Amino acid sequence: MNVRRFQLESLDQLRIMAQRPVDAFILFERGDDSARSSKRIQYQHNRNGRHWWMYESVGDSERYYTERQFASSTNIVEAIGKAALYVELE
Repeated sequence: MNVRRFQLESLDQLRIMAQRPVDAFILFERGDDSARSSKRIQYQHNRNGRHWWMYESVGDSERYYTERQFASSTNIVEAIGKAALYVELE
């Protein structure tokens, strides 16, 4: 199994990649130490608008968001801005 890691540069790029559920993570780097926050994300655009589903392994929680909620209630957009959001594809 060959897993490739991609750094995301925009929310548009995530929309394209997350047409099916994707494994993503935010990489937190603090000096010599780093930590990951793993997530599974899926995007859907239909006549009812843009919607996101996100499962977080920490806390074993899943939630659905509108586009606005996803941008304001999660740290995904901030992570993209800090070049800290990655997607892993097989």
